[in-house]
Amino acid sequence: MPRKLRRSNLRAFIAEFRRYTLNELDFAKAARTMERFRQNFNGHNAVTIPRTHPKMTTRRLLTIDRVEGVRLGEAVATHTEDKKDKLVNGLVDVLLKIFVSDGLFHADLHTGNIVFHADGRFKLLDFGIYGQLTAAQQDRFFLYWIAIVQSQTRRVFHHFRAQTEALPGADEAAFLKGSKGWRIRSIPRHCAKRVWPRFIWI
Repeated sequence: MPRKLRRSNLRAFIAEFRRYTLNELDFAKAARTMERFRQNFNGHNAVTIPRTHPKMTTRRLLTIDRVEGVRLGEAVATHTEDKKDKLVNGLVDVLLKIFVSDGLFHADLHTGNIVFHADGRFKLLDFGIYGQLTAAQQDRFFLYWIAIVQSQTRRVFHHFRAQTEALPGADEAAFLKGSKGWRIRSIPRHCAKRVWPRFIWI
């Protein structure tokens, strides 16, 4: 058996993949989850969630409002700078709300599940995969992101480690050493400037 495969928790991965896939294929459950998100974001100025139609929804059929808009590439190409700023701020607000304020989060939030509008607002789609954080996990996530924004690598690793379960034989020292070169590449500085004030005022 290859070394990387021996070090992976393959049994747990398959079990989790099965659980998420079965949930995603149950459209009645997805509709109920959408309604939970829709209530959480009721009146939000950046994002909307399409309404579901329970009487026309089954486990194998999901019926929602018609959704119109554009994909990310077109939004980037056509939006003014002001609209792009509004879009970035809106996305940051949504992420903070779902992970820090609500604890109910969209677990498949890629650009294919977001529809963008000309006014800088957007809609979220496909709620088949979601998660619910405990209060303690929400607090930990909050501290994790503060450390990211401040580029405090050791604290990032500490909070990351507290939210995960290391596999037998995992070399945490090597992981931490390697992480020192990250420099939080996933967050451009102009985005971090938008993120930080929101952590202060939550």
